[in-house]
Amino acid sequence: MNTSFSYRLRVLACDGCGAAVELPHGGGHGRCHRCGSPMVAPMRPETAVPRSPPMQEQVRMTHLRQQDGRPQMRPPGLEALVSPTGEIDAWKLGEARQVWGATRAHLRSQPSDLAAAERLVFLTMALSNAMAGSGDELGLRALYEGALEVLALPRHRQLMRGYLARNAARLGDLESAQAWLAGCDPGSDDLQTDSVYRITQAYIATATNDPPSVLRALGGSEVDVPIHDTMDPIAVVLRANAWERMGNVEVARGMLARFMTSQGGLGAAVESVAKVMPAHWQVCAQSLQGARMEHRRHVAKRAGSGAGAGWVLLLSGLAVAVVFLGGTISDPPDAGELATGPLLLGLLFAVGLPAGLGLLGLRMIRGAKRQKIIAESGLQGQARVLALNRTGTEINDVPVMRVDVEVSVAGRAPFRASTKKLMQPHEASMLIGREVPILWHPKYPDEVVLEV
Repeated sequence: MNTSFSYRLRVLACDGCGAAVELPHGGGHGRCHRCGSPMVAPMRPETAVPRSPPMQEQVRMTHLRQQDGRPQMRPPGLEALVSPTGEIDAWKLGEARQVWGATRAHLRSQPSDLAAAERLVFLTMALSNAMAGSGDELGLRALYEGALEVLALPRHRQLMRGYLARNAARLGDLESAQAWLAGCDPGSDDLQTDSVYRITQAYIATATNDPPSVLRALGGSEVDVPIHDTMDPIAVVLRANAWERMGNVEVARGMLARFMTSQGGLGAAVESVAKVMPAHWQVCAQSLQGARMEHRRHVAKRAGSGAGAGWVLLLSGLAVAVVFLGGTISDPPDAGELATGPLLLGLLFAVGLPAGLGLLGLRMIRGAKRQKIIAESGLQGQARVLALNRTGTEINDVPVMRVDVEVSVAGRAPFRASTKKLMQPHEASMLIGREVPILWHPKYPDEVVLEV
């Protein structure tokens, strides 16, 4: 079977415009069909990943677990192009491709430059995410293979071969998928390298409808086998799908729901993974909807939690009023006392404080009610965080921040909205410029609920 990810092909990106160009394995000349630039390629290098020395499995697993829970950080030098979580603005894609090409060219002559290799790997992952669903299969292939041919570190090569294998499996080219995987290391004690192998095994097993092999690769639950943080979403989807295929829909639903609600934004990550899986695989066809509903209930409960603080303020205001009025009724002032300043101030305090607390409490209760409705029945979308500002309110020494965002919802032009969220200042600063998953309801067009 000959697909865009066939092991028999060799596809590289044009140095001039980035278009995919098929070149001979043995090296030689080619010409870009888009810009006409000539291309000269050396012989196709050997990119198989060396096998790790044999190690006792228990010791290897201990090493892998010690590396878990460490998110992948954006390498220095990419701050102007890529967000900390790997997103590239559409208007920066051309520049990102130029930087990718220049970095790749540098590594051809300086393969030991580790900093440049880390930048190339991160850029490749970010660009491939931006290209997902574009239909440019050869362009995606050229991105992965172009990086693979200049990367020297085993974990970098394993990552690219894993991408190539999974995409071959996605297109039904199982022979090529196995060929790309055959050049990977199955026994590494580096978590990213091991996770790539396990995920790719599970992906190919999913393509061949072999759920027991998926669970052997990934474990029966999220605690059985450590997986690199960047691959947790795909692991949980493949694992849950395997349980569903074996008839355990409730196990699959619970697994997805736990993951989606464990941290903000993971619900959207699961949805994204399921969306790019081949439609005919029907990944998590029964369990995902139930998990989605359970996740929505969790988000709605969290969004409506501000009502509790509102009721506290409202009842506190009433308590102040009752105490003052009770004292006044039991010991009413005479006509002379009513004219004194202290008593007038006391009356103003007795009326003003309860009224202020009550109005603030009612506003919080109504706001929480709106947020709950948005979370329960709103539309999913993405939003770019534009600004965060203190509102002046603090709860348990944590400031309430106003979050201003630009919202993208299917079928609508981008628009601005806002929300309020309890957040420490250092957490707020990390959100500026980020794309975050949100929920939006046309009944309240100026408000959103953040899923982070």
